[in-house]
Amino acid sequence: MPPTDYEESDIDAKPTTNKKRDRNKRRKYDVYYDNSTMKIGPSEIRENDDDDETTSLLLVQNGTKTIDDKYNYVFIIALIEGIGLLLPWNLFMCSKAYFIDYKLLPAGNADYRINFLSYAGLASQIPNAILNFLNLFTEKTGNANANGRITASILIMSGLFGVTVAFAIIDTTDFEETFFFITLVIIALINMCTGVWGNCYFGIIAQFPSRFLNATMTGQISSGLITSILMVVTKTGAPPRTAGIFFFISAILVCLLCFIFYLSLPCSLYFRSMYKPKSNTTEERLSTYEGLPYMKTFKKTWYNLFDVWLLRVVSLALYPAILVEIEQCDPNFFIPSHLYSDVIYIMFSICNITGGLMSFPFPKPSAKYMGLTVWLRLLAIPFFLLCNYRPGNRGNVPVVFFNDWLFWFVLIVYTVANGHAAGLTMVYAKQAAGEDKMMQKTAGMMAAFAQSIGFVFAHMTTLICNYLLVNL
Repeated sequence: MPPTDYEESDIDAKPTTNKKRDRNKRRKYDVYYDNSTMKIGPSEIRENDDDDETTSLLLVQNGTKTIDDKYNYVFIIALIEGIGLLLPWNLFMCSKAYFIDYKLLPAGNADYRINFLSYAGLASQIPNAILNFLNLFTEKTGNANANGRITASILIMSGLFGVTVAFAIIDTTDFEETFFFITLVIIALINMCTGVWGNCYFGIIAQFPSRFLNATMTGQISSGLITSILMVVTKTGAPPRTAGIFFFISAILVCLLCFIFYLSLPCSLYFRSMYKPKSNTTEERLSTYEGLPYMKTFKKTWYNLFDVWLLRVVSLALYPAILVEIEQCDPNFFIPSHLYSDVIYIMFSICNITGGLMSFPFPKPSAKYMGLTVWLRLLAIPFFLLCNYRPGNRGNVPVVFFNDWLFWFVLIVYTVANGHAAGLTMVYAKQAAGEDKMMQKTAGMMAAFAQSIGFVFAHMTTLICNYLLVNL
């Protein structure tokens, strides 16, 4: 144990020697652990793990003080990491004009061009889910190996986006089908890295108070708005080739930003107090080689994990593949027809962020009733399919809701509710695990895996809906 000039049983005891006093002055901000007690220099800190939003740690030294996340540094980084985690998927989903109307245009009515978004979604989320699963069951109780996996994943992603930039520069007219399959491989590899990064990161952030996990989810939602704005700006002011280069260079910069900020986290005293990157006792070092409490955690959180999964299925089945292909009904509607899909992109993202921010002051409904609200969202799938979706390619299925105002009203309400629930479902999964740090970490990783599986089922649901729409 690090030297201290106070006895553990009495924090007001006087220092024993001047040498020890000087050494403790130099080690004022060193953080170390003694069973359930965390210490900073000569002061004792008792952990308050009730997910209180303002006091996570109590400093006992001549009274009670609060150790806060100074300048919200860790909170802001959690937001940035969330943006980076979902940015790859959003970039490819918002690059419809670049791929379908430019790179794959010579393919005409080929299936891989018409359903590019669905194929790209499957290529991204299936590898993501597989790597989430493998990482979940190869992670140990210690956190040290997570740091290496996260940093390596971010750097590999940056390199793969560099390859994508190179293909944006190259003329692929003579081998558009080969380019399509190469693109799917790149998407798969990028999202494998995202799977490892996300699973490790959620295991770490789940050990912090709930607002940090909610900040990460808000960051994921915000990445959709960032890519939507980039899409509209590049679409109106740049040719598709230039837009593609700009898109993927932006992805490289975001990845590097996430890399730098993640490495800077230990600079925060609050982060070092909450996060235990390595074991400090022989007993803890030995426990590092034991497995995480999977079954015990799953028995406590399975209901909440199901909510995480189902919410992602409904949300990603609709956006963007279905929603952005709903066309204008009234030619005199105030949104021009050529900007209709662009406004859907932006409005979906803005409403999602609004809902996510509302979950901070209004964390309702409770975990007990969250499942009911998630099940009700299933009604959104048939509603939007019966709107003016692909009016020229829907077989015998009629357009029932032929009204722009109704469509936009339901879209806004649904999207705000979706953003509100996205963070809460992850938080409830973490809270259901109880106060044990290892169970919280396992719950966070399981929630990340449930989310990735939800993405896979969402894209499969989209393909099934499109098939039924054409063949019924």
